Amino acid sequence: MAFTAGWCGSGTGQTGTKRETAGWHCCRRLTGTRPFLSIFIPSVSLTLGDGEVVAMMVTRGTENSETARLKRSREPDHWRPAIYFTVGEKIENELFLDALAAAINVPLRKLFSIISWEGTMKQVVELGNPKGKRPSELPMFYEVTEVAWETLAKGEELSLLLLCEIVKFQILCIKQKDLQKKGNDTKASVDEEVIAASANKKKADKKPPGKGKGKAERKSPEPPVSRRNTKLLKRGEVEVIDRCINDEPDDGPQHYIIIQGFQNLQFLLMLGKLRIDISAVIMISYEKNESFLKQDVTESEKEPSETPEATAVEDDNQQKEETDKGLENFWKYLEPVLNSGKPGSKLFDIARLQYTVKEAILPQDWDNYDMKLEFGALIFEDIASIIYDCEDWKRQHQNYLQNTKLITVPEASKGDEVM
Repeated sequence: MAFTAGWCGSGTGQTGTKRETAGWHCCRRLTGTRPFLSIFIPSVSLTLGDGEVVAMMVTRGTENSETARLKRSREPDHWRPAIYFTVGEKIENELFLDALAAAINVPLRKLFSIISWEGTMKQVVELGNPKGKRPSELPMFYEVTEVAWETLAKGEELSLLLLCEIVKFQILCIKQKDLQKKGNDTKASVDEEVIAASANKKKADKKPPGKGKGKAERKSPEPPVSRRNTKLLKRGEVEVIDRCINDEPDDGPQHYIIIQGFQNLQFLLMLGKLRIDISAVIMISYEKNESFLKQDVTESEKEPSETPEATAVEDDNQQKEETDKGLENFWKYLEPVLNSGKPGSKLFDIARLQYTVKEAILPQDWDNYDMKLEFGALIFEDIASIIYDCEDWKRQHQNYLQNTKLITVPEASKGDEVM
């Protein structure tokens, strides 16, 4: 494993004694050619941590629609996520990202979630289609998926603004589920304490029957004692094994979110305007310059034909070349874009990291799901370590900034220099 870390303010990264520079580019495959008028959100105070007022207004076409304002009180404990971008260096590195997504979705770690292009489109289909089968309880702000569904039904491309709103909608859903799960765990522990205290109190208040005063009082059955903490199982119960690793630091963020499939710098900038702070962008690369995919040389050396199959293959190859060029420009222009922020912008706080996949851990058969999942688990292990280290670096850097004291030194006058 090798990775390169750098902060936007410095413009360079460091790996051992060798200094490298990482650049990124803007891929145009997500941008639409027509102006988007289906959704407009003038107030984007959908904060993730401080629980401020949440406001959203959706307008469809030129029709006036209702303004839904949802106010929530400030929460005592802020929900602080760590959001990371993962992008492949080349088009073939997308296989590494697919394996990583499969490992995260198992899940191998409880505090990790992933937002991908495929998952976003799945959310649009499940929640945005009014004629489809929706869940009984719809999450807040699901209306943004309806607008996306209508846009796709018209044959139009999704705008960057709409994509950013859908991504933020997914982050808010992750927050809601995470807080609900923590609330349920806290309630279960409190219930166990109450039951145990009640049982002990009844046992202490129980008085022994008096001697020589008739028949002894009939003993009342003891209250049931909570058996939730016991490891014994009842007949017919199946043991549930928690296979999660649970190696997240105790003083780290409340949740870790990995975003992949949106290699667009304008998308990255727009997320910042929506108060979605990105911690770092991780480049996933391969240790060798040659392709790790085995190709049939005889098939590639055949002369092109005019059959429909050959035309489809040619279009596919052309699309791959455009995507490769887009990724190359993405890495080329990343650093200039991140350094173009205004004073005090969070763009300067986005780190640039690199993770290199070794040839020794590649699966022998890419079509075998178990091998692919094992490969993804190895990548996930290294990526999680990089994220933990990055959060530790940020914490140390913030501590350095908070404890730095600047002292103004007066300049010496000409008379003092003569003396």
